[in-house]
Amino acid sequence: LVKNTFDPQGPGTLIEQNPPDSRSLVRGISSSDRMALISMEGPGMVGIPGYSSRLFSVLAQNGINIILITQASSVHTMLVVIDEKDAPKAKKAVDELFAYEISLGKIQPLKVEKGYSIISLVGDDVKNQSGTSGRMFEALGHDGIKIRAIAQGSSERNVSAVVSTSDVKAAIKAVHREFFGETFRTVHLFLAGCGNVGGSLLGIIARQKETLLSTRNLKVVVNGLCNSRKMLLAQSNLMSGLFPENTARDIMREKINQEGEPLDFLKFIRSAADMGFPDSIFVDCTSDRNISDHYPEILNSGIGIVTCDKIANSSSTALYRACREAARATGARFVYDTNVGAALPIIPTVRQIIASGDSVTGIEAMVSGSLNFIFSAYGNNGSASFADIIREAARRGYTEPDPRTDLCGTDVTRKALILARETGMELEASDIEISGFLPQECIDAPTVEAFYASVEKNEEYFHGLATRISAEQGIAGEAKLRYTAVIRDGRVSVGLRAITPSHPFHQFTGTDSAVTISTREYPSPILISGAGAGGFITASGLWRGIIG
Repeated sequence: LVKNTFDPQGPGTLIEQNPPDSRSLVRGISSSDRMALISMEGPGMVGIPGYSSRLFSVLAQNGINIILITQASSVHTMLVVIDEKDAPKAKKAVDELFAYEISLGKIQPLKVEKGYSIISLVGDDVKNQSGTSGRMFEALGHDGIKIRAIAQGSSERNVSAVVSTSDVKAAIKAVHREFFGETFRTVHLFLAGCGNVGGSLLGIIARQKETLLSTRNLKVVVNGLCNSRKMLLAQSNLMSGLFPENTARDIMREKINQEGEPLDFLKFIRSAADMGFPDSIFVDCTSDRNISDHYPEILNSGIGIVTCDKIANSSSTALYRACREAARATGARFVYDTNVGAALPIIPTVRQIIASGDSVTGIEAMVSGSLNFIFSAYGNNGSASFADIIREAARRGYTEPDPRTDLCGTDVTRKALILARETGMELEASDIEISGFLPQECIDAPTVEAFYASVEKNEEYFHGLATRISAEQGIAGEAKLRYTAVIRDGRVSVGLRAITPSHPFHQFTGTDSAVTISTREYPSPILISGAGAGGFITASGLWRGIIG
């Protein structure tokens, strides 16, 4: 019984020759630093006896202790771990011994690699403990720690792994957590975009870290962050990520501007892949086509994607398919539920209907929070001009930087195409029928400010829009304008419609979105409605995708 001098009343440590079998067979973790890997390889080794004995003999003759041995099953390569200080002596002795074979090309000169450590899991009869080695290697892999070599101790009391010395502390922590501490899953984020949505997501991450760990045994860390100009990456295998726990959102956003390097997106993604975390997710909070074009490459590297960007899913059929094929091939998650309706469960509902064996026969969607806000505000406020209401929508972050993206129906068209594809329709954007309502001079305005001026000039035109649309559609009496997408009978149409009080969309105001889904089995359409725009709402949908 070994007691603590400074705590004599404490329990101490009991060392026994024959401990009861009921106790844990895994006792501890050890590490040895300053290791060198020497490897001998070549085609001349295959099927020829004597190479191993000659290698071990010359090392022994030079007083070099062999710490660990591993050999490829093809007998083409043999790797030995020795003390780093002995590496120069080992290379000289081995190359001299095998000089003839080296000259004939039967084997290569001895390869020496420095900067490695050995981490060992120690316990009774480790070899025969089911799953012990697997748990150890999985813990290392989960934290992105690359294993260079493995070996089972001849005493059957340890299993060892060779890792980079720069990773040894993280490796010990990972294995200790697996066998002696509380285990939890860690998700590593590489986030693009720090604006309205990205900034809101950073705020959610900061607020929810501790709650998530205590309620779901899940930890989320940010290992990479980039905006349109700069990027910031954590060091390889840095489990704490870029920021300490509960770092404020504004501090995170400021750090990238102060410490970030110029953005190189391909380097950003390669670095994420090189870190090797098994639960890595690229979170796209941008609307950058240059980024979405790289989705298949990201997914093929094993990194999952959670995105609110609609471009990849509403672009060409080739890119749409490439993303799904890459996700299936690697098992990486591809989550885009916020593409339609922000945090509303619209896409998941369509997906679940089809998965259940039902089929979607029709969808009517009012899914532009910006246009819903604009037309409900314009209908309820006779004093404000159409241009002022658009400006207010932009100020609140409801529209794209150029409001014409919303007003021309580009956003709704993309969402309609995504929904149609989710139902199984094979369409391109050019197949969608779009009914515009903006005068051509507003569309052709050279700048955003010129666009606003053109809208003000055409105020009388916009003031009479509801009357004209109602007349065109043969609707008499009270009606409200709503910009909707209709998917039915193999066709997709998008445009401004007059909605009567009997229509379920008539009641909604503000940025509310609403979708009705008709199916073969449901007797009446399914109605999904709620807030469908805004930075925080979209970020909360992304957050669900990250932790789901």
